[in-house]
Amino acid sequence: MVEVYPAAALRRWLGRDSASPQVSSYKGSGPAQCEKREEIVSALAHQTAAALDLSADFRQRCTDHDDLLDAFVCALIARSAENGNVDPIPPGSRWLAAREGWITLPT
Repeated sequence: MVEVYPAAALRRWLGRDSASPQVSSYKGSGPAQCEKREEIVSALAHQTAAALDLSADFRQRCTDHDDLLDAFVCALIARSAENGNVDPIPPGSRWLAAREGWITLPT
């Protein structure tokens, strides 16, 4: 099991939340948030194209629903963890991580 934080992974992968800095989050149902999700989905589709073929329908659903986008990002993080492509837990923090949990960030 891995504990994930989709927004942090997106910042790491994309270097930003999106090209729209005036929109504080991709979460929500407003047109600005939907546009932000569309930018994120497009960037993820481009970056994963060698391994994933995201259908237009799937991309649209991720754009329309922030929870579905989060679920997709969580799956990508889990796969990154399975492949060892995440920051390791520092040796001095392993006890704390075993007790409290540790947010896994992809490399």
